[in-house]
Amino acid sequence: MRQFNRFFATILAFTAASSSVAATIEVDAANELGTFFNYGRYHNMASSTSPEGAEDAALLKRLDCEIIRVRFKIPEWYDMEEGKPTYSNLYPYLDQASQLTEEIFAIFDGDDEVEAGEIEFSEWRSATRAAIEHYVEKYPNIRYIGALNEPDHRSTHSQLDTPAKYYRYYKEFYKMTREVDAALQLEVPLEVGGPNATRMGESNGYLAGFLTEFVNDPSEDKQLDFISYHRYNPELPSAVAHDKATIQDWLRERNMDPSIPIWVAETGLWFGARSSGTLVEDQLRQAAGTAAYGYYYMGGGVDLAYHWVNDHPTNARKDLFVDGRDGVPTPFYNAVEMQTMLKETRIFARSSEIDPSTGIGLNAFGTMDEEGVTVMVWNYQHTGTQGHDVTLKIANLPVALAGKDVRVEKRLIDEFHSNHNHPDASPHLTKVSSEVYPATDSIELTFDLSANAVCLLQFTSAEM
Repeated sequence: MRQFNRFFATILAFTAASSSVAATIEVDAANELGTFFNYGRYHNMASSTSPEGAEDAALLKRLDCEIIRVRFKIPEWYDMEEGKPTYSNLYPYLDQASQLTEEIFAIFDGDDEVEAGEIEFSEWRSATRAAIEHYVEKYPNIRYIGALNEPDHRSTHSQLDTPAKYYRYYKEFYKMTREVDAALQLEVPLEVGGPNATRMGESNGYLAGFLTEFVNDPSEDKQLDFISYHRYNPELPSAVAHDKATIQDWLRERNMDPSIPIWVAETGLWFGARSSGTLVEDQLRQAAGTAAYGYYYMGGGVDLAYHWVNDHPTNARKDLFVDGRDGVPTPFYNAVEMQTMLKETRIFARSSEIDPSTGIGLNAFGTMDEEGVTVMVWNYQHTGTQGHDVTLKIANLPVALAGKDVRVEKRLIDEFHSNHNHPDASPHLTKVSSEVYPATDSIELTFDLSANAVCLLQFTSAEM
């Protein structure tokens, strides 16, 4: 009871502090903006020693993952005292991951142990080369190899504090992938990339310095199939909108191919143990924040971005699933599920109440296919409390809906819906309304959206 009282006290304080402002969202289904990668289908599985419960795994399966990123921490697959591999330690983790996704992005490390003197560089290289071959042969959907994880992280990787020190490892990774390609006679070669830095940084930063090291590498067989880094910032989702263009400028300055894919290998609101408020508040912020980030990622800010994370070991506000309750999703998972329900083609959508300089406010992502239109709407306020009375106007409904009554279904995530923190709410993504509109080429509807709420609107033929 005390927990529930705390919950309602938080909600009452939140509601009292906010007041709704009128807002308009315009959607034009005749204004097609092309295809996009679906952010909801790219994920990280953090724990390599304890696979997800069966029900959590079933929820991940529902997301139809294209790529899942996994970690290969050297103490978990190699006994450094005995000098022998312990590959089977990771089989349960990888058995599960390989069944949940089309392809695997595998991160191998070991730099901490080398730099600490626990293993010689030559032994690390030999062991890692053998491990890549072993795991690729056993799990053929491993397609991408990531060279180390966050080598610029000052608290854990202080020995690799310059791109030059990192590049010593990266160079071995592209050689190892070529060797494994040949040993296994792979029809589709492995792809390798880096530096998996903690941030994109500035033009004189770690990632840019890595590109300089690559350019200066005289090897004729050098390989860089994708550029990867991490992104966390709850206050500025819109910053990612220009990441790709900025990195492409760095590539051109170095006479490198500007079409090299750019990946954000981890992304979310908070880095490490950080937070913006209580766990209850932040779990809702995470849902709206992932929608806000997705707008810029799917709008062309990068080529791929990977949600962080299925199950964080210490910070539950980042989790797709509720700790200790197999099969219970968080609001974050429900927002990701909404993303997977978007259609194939993006269409024009514009909000009157979004701050483009920050990405905070009310916004929408419109999509369509041959069956109808789906629009995702969110009110990401971070720690703000501004609610909105929304009028959504959708014009030029597609041919599939011409002359037909249109069913509009609404799914909602807020304090009271699709939220395991509310005692009376289903934790699963909840449909809150289904209405039929007479045949027309345009529809106008109104609804309220509180701070950090997210909704999905699906427009289909009422005959379906």
